[in-house]
Amino acid sequence: MLTYAERFLYSLSHIFSYGIQFMHLTFLFQILGVEMLSVLHRVLLTRDLLDIHLAAMRVVKQIVKAAQESLHGKKAAVTK
Repeated sequence: MLTYAERFLYSLSHIFSYGIQFMHLTFLFQILGVEMLSVLHRVLLTRDLLDIHLAAMRVVKQIVKAAQESLHGKKAAVTK
């Protein structure tokens, strides 16, 4: 049977592990967002069809919106 301290440390280690995983995923999503913007920029420069440009711009808007929401969330967490 685990003691209270052992259960607490076990829970704490899981929380820490999940926090590290979340930070890693957040970093990966930031990298993927930047790479996606680079690809979309290349699409805008090399394609002539208006529909392709509009679709690329819709995706860019969603990436920028997600980045802004993430930044607002981080600011709110810091000010608490």
